[in-house]
Amino acid sequence: MNEKSWTKQICNILNEEFTNKKMNLHAETLKKLPYEKTLYSFNQNWKANYSKEINYETDLFIYEIKNNLIIPRIVIEAKFKNITTHDAITYNFKAKEHKNIIPFLRYGIMIGNNKEKTLSWKIFNHGENFDFMYSFKKQSPDSSERKEFLEIIYNEIKYSKEYETIIQSRGKKSGIHLFEKSLKIK
Repeated sequence: MNEKSWTKQICNILNEEFTNKKMNLHAETLKKLPYEKTLYSFNQNWKANYSKEINYETDLFIYEIKNNLIIPRIVIEAKFKNITTHDAITYNFKAKEHKNIIPFLRYGIMIGNNKEKTLSWKIFNHGENFDFMYSFKKQSPDSSERKEFLEIIYNEIKYSKEYETIIQSRGKKSGIHLFEKSLKIK
């Protein structure tokens, strides 16, 4: 099994779960998402004229369909067996760039059949833009890993929706008096 087929396996697990729970959530592999738009000019009404979007391909993309709109929720970058410092730096940069365009997007990294069995220090050193990190010990997740990973996904979807609400209320009184990002380690 290689990285792409392993990522597709995880994607299928997610889609099976979303279908069984009759949710408007979907997962896809190798989806390209924008990370940049350049402003060139304005028309006479001061409406911005943008260049063509520039996109990065993502390993796993989870989105919600609501009112016939696709709402990005989570991107998960995938590595199989090991991760290099270069991988961690590259994915961290992609996370930052995607979040500049889609600020409520949650971003994670998962490692399958991890030789180290735990998360590498490389991800912690170079992963400040990741919202979550997960290490699967084997090629296929066992029932406890599956349950734990799905819990993370549902939490991240909830956080994305909450953050989207905050962002869309710009200029309005939100009533929010506390915002905290927590840390969970296992």
